[in-house]
Amino acid sequence: MRIAGYTQSNKVEDTVTVLGDVAEGSVAKIVSVPMVNYLVLHDPPGDGSYSFFDDSMSIKGMVVGLQIISKDMRIPVYPSPWRDEREVSGFEFEKESGSETGFKDMYDKGLLGYKDSHPTPGWFALASVAELAAGDMIVGANAAVPGAGHLLQLAKMGAKGTIMGVNGTDVGLVQYEITPNRRLETPSGDTLPDILGVGKGDVYYGEGWTLGLQNKYRLGIRFDTSTSTWDLVTDEIMTYDILERTNQYIYTIRDIEKIVEDLGKTIADIEEDLKELGTETDEYKQKVQEKIKLIKAKNTWQYLLNNNLAYQWNKNLEKNEGERVSLDAFLEENGLKDMDMDNETLIFSAGPKFEYSRNISVDHTICFSSDIFTESASEMGSVWSAYIDAYVNAYADTYANAYVQAEAGLGWPVGVDVSVNAGVQAGVQPGVIIGMQMGLQMSLDSGANLSWGTGVGLGGEWESGYAAKQSVGFVLHDDDIGDNFTTRIYEDPRWGTPLFFQEQGCITSDPWEAGTNKAVDVTMELTKNTDGTFDYQDGAHYKVKLTYTGQRKLQSSSINFLLYAPAVDNKENLTVRFNGYEGHYGVELSKKGPVANVVVSVWPPEIDQKNSEEKEYSFVIGVSEDADDQIYRFLPITVKFADLRAPRAVIIAPYAGQRVSPALFAENPFKIQVVSSDMDIANIQLQIRSKQPDGVWEPWRNLSGMKWEGTNTAVVTLFERLDRVPPRYEFTFHWTEVEMSTLGVGEYSLQAIATDKAGNVDICPLDVVFLVDESKPSVLCSIPDYQASEAERIYRGELSVLFTDDMRATDFTDRTFSCVDLLDNNKKVAGYVSYSPALRKAIFVPIVLFQPYGFYRVEIKTDTEMTVGTTTTIEQGVHDLAGNPLDNAFMWTFRTKDAPFEQVWSIGLSVTDGIDLDGNNIAGVEFGALDGTDEKDAPSVPGMASQMRVSYLDRQRQEFDRDTRPADGRLSHHWFFVIDNAKKYATITLSWQPSLLLTKNNRQYQVMRLVEFDANNNVTNNITLDPTKVNTNQQTGDPELTEIYTYINNGETSRYFRLDVQKVEFVAKSFKKGSSGWKFFSVPVTPQRAEPFVNLGDDIDPFKLYEYKTDLGGYKIYPFDIGEVSLQTRYGYWTRLENDVEVDVGGASNFNDMSLELNTVGWHAIGNPFILAVNVADLEVREGTSAAVSFAQAVSAGLLEGTLYRWDIVTKDEAYMSEVPVSDSYEVATSASKLETWEGYWLKNYQAEYNAYHSSTTMCGNSNGGDT
Repeated sequence: MRIAGYTQSNKVEDTVTVLGDVAEGSVAKIVSVPMVNYLVLHDPPGDGSYSFFDDSMSIKGMVVGLQIISKDMRIPVYPSPWRDEREVSGFEFEKESGSETGFKDMYDKGLLGYKDSHPTPGWFALASVAELAAGDMIVGANAAVPGAGHLLQLAKMGAKGTIMGVNGTDVGLVQYEITPNRRLETPSGDTLPDILGVGKGDVYYGEGWTLGLQNKYRLGIRFDTSTSTWDLVTDEIMTYDILERTNQYIYTIRDIEKIVEDLGKTIADIEEDLKELGTETDEYKQKVQEKIKLIKAKNTWQYLLNNNLAYQWNKNLEKNEGERVSLDAFLEENGLKDMDMDNETLIFSAGPKFEYSRNISVDHTICFSSDIFTESASEMGSVWSAYIDAYVNAYADTYANAYVQAEAGLGWPVGVDVSVNAGVQAGVQPGVIIGMQMGLQMSLDSGANLSWGTGVGLGGEWESGYAAKQSVGFVLHDDDIGDNFTTRIYEDPRWGTPLFFQEQGCITSDPWEAGTNKAVDVTMELTKNTDGTFDYQDGAHYKVKLTYTGQRKLQSSSINFLLYAPAVDNKENLTVRFNGYEGHYGVELSKKGPVANVVVSVWPPEIDQKNSEEKEYSFVIGVSEDADDQIYRFLPITVKFADLRAPRAVIIAPYAGQRVSPALFAENPFKIQVVSSDMDIANIQLQIRSKQPDGVWEPWRNLSGMKWEGTNTAVVTLFERLDRVPPRYEFTFHWTEVEMSTLGVGEYSLQAIATDKAGNVDICPLDVVFLVDESKPSVLCSIPDYQASEAERIYRGELSVLFTDDMRATDFTDRTFSCVDLLDNNKKVAGYVSYSPALRKAIFVPIVLFQPYGFYRVEIKTDTEMTVGTTTTIEQGVHDLAGNPLDNAFMWTFRTKDAPFEQVWSIGLSVTDGIDLDGNNIAGVEFGALDGTDEKDAPSVPGMASQMRVSYLDRQRQEFDRDTRPADGRLSHHWFFVIDNAKKYATITLSWQPSLLLTKNNRQYQVMRLVEFDANNNVTNNITLDPTKVNTNQQTGDPELTEIYTYINNGETSRYFRLDVQKVEFVAKSFKKGSSGWKFFSVPVTPQRAEPFVNLGDDIDPFKLYEYKTDLGGYKIYPFDIGEVSLQTRYGYWTRLENDVEVDVGGASNFNDMSLELNTVGWHAIGNPFILAVNVADLEVREGTSAAVSFAQAVSAGLLEGTLYRWDIVTKDEAYMSEVPVSDSYEVATSASKLETWEGYWLKNYQAEYNAYHSSTTMCGNSNGGDT
C-alpha cells in the first residue's frame, strides 16, 4: 500500500519560522469533482475470508489568534496546518484569474481523506463531539444487502485539550488532539452468496468533492542578525481546499453492475424520447446533453469494473467449461506475468484461519516551543508584556481581572513586568456545541531579542499538524468441512491492494463460489412411469429419486435439501405435495444415506377439478441445498388430467333404517332427497327393490318417472348449493301416487344411478334401506325412572324420556310433554322441551325451579280423538318419523328434595385407649350409593380377639370400616357403630374429622350428635357435635382430628353409639310388621313439613297414608288424594308395611297443651302429640270458652265414649311363640290406660263443637316411648 497522490503545500525553510497561511484576498475558484475512487478492496475466496483496510489520523493544533508585535508591527500567527491542503499527482487545476467554475473528474486519483480543518479550534471541537456521539456511519447506496458487510465507519474520535503556559504560567493557551479512525472491510459469511468471493465481494470506496482553489500568503518571521531584530517574511503560494465532500459511496461489484444496468436503461429511454423530438428544439438539445453525461457516467462505472482483474477472472470462471481460459493464460493476457510482480500461492481448507496485514504511516506534526528568550548586551532589564484576550461559549457570565508582578514567583528575571488581564464572556451561539476562541498578544520592547524555535527556556512544546497510519490486510478462513482453496495473491497494479485469483480446482460449499467444484451437490430423476392420463379428483402421483453427488463425504454429517415447486413455473396454480406435505419439504442426504425417494402428488387447480374434458398442465419441481440455494436441480413435468371417475349421487332421505308409516303416503307424499358433489351430472335414475319374506332381495327396478335429465320437472327439483364447501347439487324426487300405492309394509332399498357428461356411470351406487311399518313408538325409559319405587323417583336435575323409535322433533312442546304440580292444585309447570334425534331423548327443563319436597306428574301425549257434537277432531300428540303416534299416553310421578343434588360429605372416626389406635373409619354420602351393602362400602377386615377396633354396623350387625349412604337429600342419616376390645379401666378417647363442607355455616345438615347406649340399648348420653369448632390445618385450612368424647372402660367388651346427621331435630321409631301388615300410628312432634312422603316415603315403600275424615265417614288416601292428606301431630293415621321399618320424622317437640277439635259427631283418629306417654284420665274436654272438664266428667256427661281403641300388633315371632293362634287386633284403652307415643287411637264423641285437650303437664315417664 502506498500513501501517494498528494503532497503537503506548507513547505518550511530552515531559516524561517512559519507562523501560518493567510488568504490572499482573491475569490476562491470552486471546482466540482463528482467522483473520486480512492481504492478497491478485493475479497479473497472462502466464506469466512475478508480483506480489510484501517485508516487512522491524529490531528493536533493550538490556540487561535496568537499575535507577535515586533517593531510596532502586529504579526498574526496561524498555527499550521489549519487546513488540510493537497496537490494531486498527475492532475492540474485551472488557476487563471477570473475563470469560471469548472467540472473535473479525478477518476481514481487520490487516497482516503478527512474532514478539512477550519481556522478555529471550535471546528475541531464541534466535529469531534458530533462524530463521537454519532459514529459517522456511511452505507453504500443501491447496496444489494444494505448494511451487511460493506460499510465505512468512522471510529469514535477522542479530543483532548491541554492547558499550556509560558514557563508553567497559566495564560490560557489550548493544546488539542483529534484522532479519527476508519475501517473498510469486504463482506463475509454464509448468508451473502451474491457478494461473496473473488471478483464478487470486492468493495469500491470513493466520494465526490467540491474544491476551492485559493491564492494564499505564507507568513513567517526571520531573525535579522545584522539588526538583531525579527523581520516579517511573506511568500505567495497557490493551494486547494476540500470545501465539501458529497456522494460518498461504498459499493460492491453487484452494486456497480446494477448502476451500469440502470444507466443503460435510462440512456435507452432517452434515445427513444429523442426519436419523438425535433433536432432543433431546446428539449432535444437538453436531452442530448443529458445523454452525453449519462454515457460518460456509465463509462466511468464500467471502467472501474473493466480494470478490476479479479472481476474479470470471475467472469471467466462463469463461462462454460470449453470457453474458459486457464489462470496462467489469464495472468499473461493481463500483463501480470510480464511485470515481474511478486506473488504468493496459499492453500487452505476449512478450519484454520490465516491473517496478513501491513502498516504504512506518515507524520506531518510540527512542534512549536513556548520558550521565550529575552537578552540584552548591556543589561537583563528587558521588558516583556502579554495581554490575553479570551471568549468562551458557556452557560455562565463571568469576568475576572488579574495583575501579576514578575517578581511574584514566576521564575522570570528581575525587572520583567507581566500584566495579565483575563476576561471570560458568556454566551450561547445556536448550533454550536462548544465554540472557543483564544487570543494572546505579546509586546516586545525595543532592544529585546526573541527566538522562536527549540531550546530550553520558559515553557513546554506545542504540537500542530497531523499523523496518518493505514493498514491493509486480509483473513483467509472457511468453516465448511470439506472445502479446499488454492489462491494466488498479487498486489493490484492499479490500486495497490491485495489481489486474489482462485484456482479452478477449488472445492467450495455453503455458499458455493462460481467456477469452483461443488462440495455439495445433488441429482434428481423420475423413477416412476409418468405416461397416461390421471383423474381430476385423484391427482397424479410420481416418485422422485434424489441422489447426493457432492465431494464432501463425512461419516457423521448429513446435508439438508429442500424440495419445492417454484411458483414462477407453476402458472396454472397446481397443488403440489411432497410425501403429502404442501410447500417446502426437507430431505437429509449423506454418505451413509445418499439416496432418498419422495412421492410427488399433483392436483389440478380447484377451478378445473369439475372439468369433464381432458387438459394438459406443465410445472417444475426443484431441489436445493437448505444452506445454499446455488446448489439446485430442476425437473420439468407435464401431466394430463381427465374426468375418469364415475359420478356419485347419495340418497339422504329416507335415511338408513328410517321407518315410514303407510298413513303418511295418503296425506303427505313421500319425498326422496339426493345429493351429489359432482358438478357435471347428466342424469340420475332412481331404482328400488324389496326384501322377500325369506330374506332374499328382489332385483333392482327403475322407479318410473323418477329420473332427472338436466331440467326440473313436476317430479324432480334441483337446488344448486354453490355456497356450500364443497358445492353440491340437491335433488328432491316426489314419489308418484302410482308408485307409492304398490308399497306395503316391509323392508325396501333405494339407490340413485348417476351418469356424468363424460359418459361415466356409477355402477356401484350406495343404497339406503328403509322400512314401511305401522308399529307405534313407546317410552323406553325415563329420568327419574318411572319403574322405580316412589321413594326412589327423585328429581336429580334431569327430567327426560327415551323412546323406542326416532321421533318427530317438531311434535315436542310443553303441551305434548307436560308437567303439573300435584301439591299446587295440579298447576301446570311452564318449561322448555327439546328433542335429541341422536339420543331419541326428549328433555323437559322448567322455567322456574321445581319446589323443594314437591310432588309432580308428567304426561307424554298421544293422538286423541275429541268429538264435539257431530265433529270429531284429533288432538295431536307425539309421533315417530314414520308418522305413527305414541302407543299410549304415558304418565308417571316424581318427587323433589330440598335440592336436586345433596352435598357429598364424610365423617372420619378414630378411637384410642392410650395404647392401641383404630382410625380412618369413614361414614359418608355419595351419589349412586345404596342404603344396603354395595361397592362403595368397605367391610371390616377380621381382627384379633384382643385388638381394639371401631366398626359401623348395619341391621344384620355386619361390620364396616367405611359405610356410604345415598346422597338423596333425606332429612337425616344415622350410623350405628361399636367400639370393641378396649383396654379395661383405660380412658377411651373418640375423635372425629368431618369433611370441609360440613364445617360451613350454610351446610344442609345443621344438627349433628353422638348418642351413647348402655347394654340394654337404653340411651345414656346425648352429645351435641359442632363441626365449625373442629381443629383446622393452618396451612391448608382442612379439618383435622378433634376429640369429641371420652369415657372409662369399666370392663365391658363392647360399647355402642349412634352418629346422627340431620337437617332438623327428629324423632325415630321402629315400626314392626304385624300379621295384617296394617299400622295405626301418630307422630309425637310437629313435623317440619306436613307432606307425608317427605317424612315417611323414604322409610316405607310402597307408601300409602290413610287419613280418616269424620265428616266424610271415610278415608282420604295419599297419594291418590294428593294435597288433601297431610301429616300432623294429634291425629292418627293408617299405613301398610311390607316389613319392619325404621321411621323418622323431623320437627319440633311439643311442650305446651295441645287441643283437638271435635266438630263432627263420630269416630276420630287421634294420637299422643308428646314424646312421652299421657294418661287417658288426664285428657280434658272444653266447650267453647267454658271451663274444661276431665275425661271422666265428659264421659259421664255423655260427651264422649269412655273407651278408646288402638291397633295391637302381633309380630311373626310373637305369633310363633304363642300357644294359641293370635293376630293383629284392636285393644281397648280405658281411663286407666295411657296414650303411648307413636300410637293411633279411635275416640268417639256424641256431641259436636267440643275440644279435647292433651295436657303437657301430665306427660308420663317414658314407657316404650319414641327414641329422641
